[in-house]
Amino acid sequence: MSDFTRAGVINLIAMAQHGLNLRGVNLADLNLNNLDFTRANLDKSNLDGAILAGALLQGARLVDAGLFAADLTEADLCEANLTKANLAEASLCGADLTGAVIERANLEGANLEGAILERADLRGANLTQANMTRANLSGAYLFRADLSKVDLRGASFSGAILKGAILHAANLSNVDLSNADLTNVDLRGANLTGANLTGANLTGAYLFRADFSNADLSSTNFSDSILRGAILHSANLAGANLTNADITNADLTNAELIGANMSDVVK
Repeated sequence: MSDFTRAGVINLIAMAQHGLNLRGVNLADLNLNNLDFTRANLDKSNLDGAILAGALLQGARLVDAGLFAADLTEADLCEANLTKANLAEASLCGADLTGAVIERANLEGANLEGAILERADLRGANLTQANMTRANLSGAYLFRADLSKVDLRGASFSGAILKGAILHAANLSNVDLSNADLTNVDLRGANLTGANLTGANLTGAYLFRADFSNADLSSTNFSDSILRGAILHSANLAGANLTNADITNADLTNAELIGANMSDVVK
């Protein structure tokens, strides 16, 4: 049971003069939509099942907060700190998380369709089986984040850092990964059909049976990567670097290879 009613929270917001402090408070299942929690301290608070649709949470602290199945649809979480927060099965559709710190947070099964995560810090975050269709992660930091089986269709990762990230069996159809850092990433069995990876760095990436059909891979760095059994049908590999790449049983039918560096490839 929640420690407060909606009216009680509104009164606390109105009375707060030096920043709202709700650290460790139980606000589970409350309807808090459209309320202003700007720069509030909600560390370790329980917001499981809470309705925060349209809420203002810019710069708020939600470190280690419980937000399981919370509704944060179109909430403003710019620059918020969600380190180690539990957002499993939460709805963040259309939410703005620009510059937010979401390090080691649990977003398993969360809905982030159309969410804005530009320059967000998602290092070590668990995003397995999340819906991230059309999400904007341009310039985001996803070092060793787990995006296994995530639906990322139409998302943008332009200039993002995904070193060591896990995207096993993820759906990246028509995703923009131009100039992204995908060093040592795990893309086994991922769907990258029609994706844009121009200028991306996939050095040492594990791409076993990944599907790059019709993808733009021009000037992409595949050096030392594992492309065994990968599908590169009709892909544009013009100017790509495949030095020391393992392309055993890869399908390069109708692929464009003008200017590609195939030195020491393993076939």
